[in-house]
Amino acid sequence: YWLLSLAPSTRRSYATGLRIFQQFLFFSNIKRRLHQCFDEQTIQYFISYCIGVLHIRSSSIRSYLAAIRYYCLRIGRTDPLRHSNGTWKFSVNTLLKTAEKFNSRSQRHRLPICSKLLSRICHKLNGSFFDIYWDSLLRASLCCAFYGFLRPGEFTVNKFNASRNLTLSDMHINRNSATFHLKRSKTDRCNYGIYIRYYRTNNCLCPISHLHTYIKHRSKLFGHL
Repeated sequence: YWLLSLAPSTRRSYATGLRIFQQFLFFSNIKRRLHQCFDEQTIQYFISYCIGVLHIRSSSIRSYLAAIRYYCLRIGRTDPLRHSNGTWKFSVNTLLKTAEKFNSRSQRHRLPICSKLLSRICHKLNGSFFDIYWDSLLRASLCCAFYGFLRPGEFTVNKFNASRNLTLSDMHINRNSATFHLKRSKTDRCNYGIYIRYYRTNNCLCPISHLHTYIKHRSKLFGHL
């Protein structure tokens, strides 16, 4: 039941965090059982290993630490990262700040996806960048994600599952509006499903116009989008 409370992406993230921690124990020749390795000093060494050896971003390190905390709570141990009042332990917090400073030195700041930048992208996807089908698919996906504030994982998948992922039957479109039914969303903890509504904008980023173009070039009338 513990695992069922987590989203699939969170389970994968936690599994990766524990795997990296176990690799660290192996390479550091620490031969204690896993549940005996969650002391503050070992965790300090682990964070330093992530920073200095693996060159992992601070956000990923925090994700790995969340996996360690989750595992500890599952086996009935106290949180090894925070004090009882919920504040970070000084050593852990200091090392995380160090990781953030290392990231800031080499981090490339990505531009936000604003309407001006999205217009430039859609202009390039004019049917000759990939082909008519793929360009229309990308334009529709990008514009729907932009206006619907969608996370990539809510409308793209690595492995399709009709019971969880967006299908053509989940989309209802007419001349001036469209509705998407997302079966699962990060903000929908009970998995009731949520509805995203779109309306015609009458500009180059109009999601309704791009959806109609995509449907026109799509060969099937069923299945995943």
